[in-house]
Amino acid sequence: MVGIIGNITIFRNMYDLTPILRTAAEQNATFKVSSFANVEGQTYIFYSCNYSTYWLKPCFQFEIIAENGLPLVLKVLEVENNNFVKAEIIGGDGDQIPEDLQEFEIPSGTFIHGTLPMADVEISKIGNGDPAKQDFKPMPVIYHQEIYRKVKQINESANDYIAQNLRIYFLDDYLQNNSMLTQDHFNNIIYEMENYANFFVNNLKKDLRINKDYIDNNTHDIIFRVKAGEYVSGKNVKQTFARNLSGVELIISLAVKKDDRCGGC
Repeated sequence: MVGIIGNITIFRNMYDLTPILRTAAEQNATFKVSSFANVEGQTYIFYSCNYSTYWLKPCFQFEIIAENGLPLVLKVLEVENNNFVKAEIIGGDGDQIPEDLQEFEIPSGTFIHGTLPMADVEISKIGNGDPAKQDFKPMPVIYHQEIYRKVKQINESANDYIAQNLRIYFLDDYLQNNSMLTQDHFNNIIYEMENYANFFVNNLKKDLRINKDYIDNNTHDIIFRVKAGEYVSGKNVKQTFARNLSGVELIISLAVKKDDRCGGC
């Protein structure tokens, strides 16, 4: 965007892509509860009323505010994708889940970007350490591989540039002993990471720096990355990442606007 004051031309800073992607990636999701029931003991089942279980998977933890007003931590035991979540209370000392529970927050993963060697360094640190510490970064990881083209637009366009063929991975750990079967990857990682990718795209549509119409009028790809790596004749011959990760890759082009007051807001 260009402005003129007297004889001086002022060039506005256009929107950098990285903060836009980080904002879309590092947002908590809200699990909408249609109903829930006590299965046995401290174990409950929660049904989703908006047909999304997001990236909840076995061993994932989330919090609910108990009847006494204090946080109640639950650990996921089982997920039926986009239908229900079964979870148990951890150390609740008999605290009860409110009967009128309507929703709870699902913590986001961690966004990183850059070249693959540096991404590997950052990924190795994610999910390690003490969750109570401020610098703790949780899994899953959302990784933007920064190899893409910025196609600058004409002066009359509301868009500053088209970021073409962005490669964004949504990844989580699989068993380090490599014993997970393909269907286990799908049930416990792939479907959850596909949900995260869809959640991410919806967040981009809500960002006023992004031209929503461009997303709606164009296609994007979601590629399943079981044991993310390079495959030859159906065999994984080289891992993409040093850490054992599975998930999905999103390939999408985005129109980044010159001004968030222009075009499709």
